[in-house]
Amino acid sequence: TLDFSKAMGLDMTKRAGFPALKLGVSFDAPWDAAEKRAFVERVTERCPICDNITNSTPIETDVTN
Repeated sequence: TLDFSKAMGLDMTKRAGFPALKLGVSFDAPWDAAEKRAFVERVTERCPICDNITNSTPIETDVTN
């Protein structure tokens, strides 16, 4: 659940974003459950979006006129 308290300036002690992200994966392949889990783990390790979310990524903001 997303709490908009911080985004609205009401409670600056809370997070502005989601407390967690849950990804569900379903695909058809001739593998057993362990092989599918291992594949998804490898894909997640190489995913640039997962990398940006998992690791601290600086955000640069430019204000233009």
